[in-house]
Amino acid sequence: MAQADEQPLGKRLFQAGWRQGTIFTARVAYLSNGAGGGDQARVDQRRIRANERLVLITQDCDLVAAPSDEPFVEALICHQEAKTDRLARLDRNSARYFVIDPKGGLVAVARYRVQLDKALLLDTQPQPWPNDEQRLGRFVRWLGRRYNRPALPDALVELLQRPVEAALEQIDQEQPDVGTAFSEAVSEIRINMPEREEPPFTLQMLFLVPGRSLSERQLEAIAIGAERIRASVDSLQVRLDPEPRILSDEELSVAEYFATRPLFLEYLTYRGDEVAGEPPTPGA
Repeated sequence: MAQADEQPLGKRLFQAGWRQGTIFTARVAYLSNGAGGGDQARVDQRRIRANERLVLITQDCDLVAAPSDEPFVEALICHQEAKTDRLARLDRNSARYFVIDPKGGLVAVARYRVQLDKALLLDTQPQPWPNDEQRLGRFVRWLGRRYNRPALPDALVELLQRPVEAALEQIDQEQPDVGTAFSEAVSEIRINMPEREEPPFTLQMLFLVPGRSLSERQLEAIAIGAERIRASVDSLQVRLDPEPRILSDEELSVAEYFATRPLFLEYLTYRGDEVAGEPPTPGA
């Protein structure tokens, strides 16, 4: 049997506990290209801060692959969010942020993607995914949706997505306990894609829940959220079913999964209050 230091690099990392979803720290920088003078590009950078973490997003098979085929791994920068109301909002279908650990407040930021040489991981301590397998599965799906999510028609954004955001934000402000229970219960709000680009739209809203067992508090929060959403949209322009469907991951069929799309709720990035840290400073 080959000694550990004689095994391929990827296998050594895998045996050491590295997986997609591994949390770690590293003294690296987030780099971005900016416009320079003439035909020269400017490279800007922002160092990973002491209170930030990284989450590995490279698939396990690419991690194990030989460096000649896959020399690098990718990771996202994660920041700590202390405000529970913001965590609850981000945990509702955000395309730009993913709440890795609701209790610890760890949030992955899609725009901060770094590439690392695999060898750098050898001297770095991997920390296991801090939540359950169910949330890890959601994280993997979220990574893929960053690239394959369809754009909603502009009219539908104005007539449905923004009213839904406003309705849920109002709940968070007026009934924070209800907003928290809603976020705990609903992992995705999905809608069928409309057959036309212009209103009126006929839509069915589907609330995807992580498990079959919901508490009375969570069921009540879903009912309140659904009622607020129905009241927030123009019923002449958006025709919603009287009652949303509530399905667990196990109950959602493959056909229905592909026939519906998540309704991504960004809450206007907190109206400009950026919590993910500053972008690279030009010329740094």
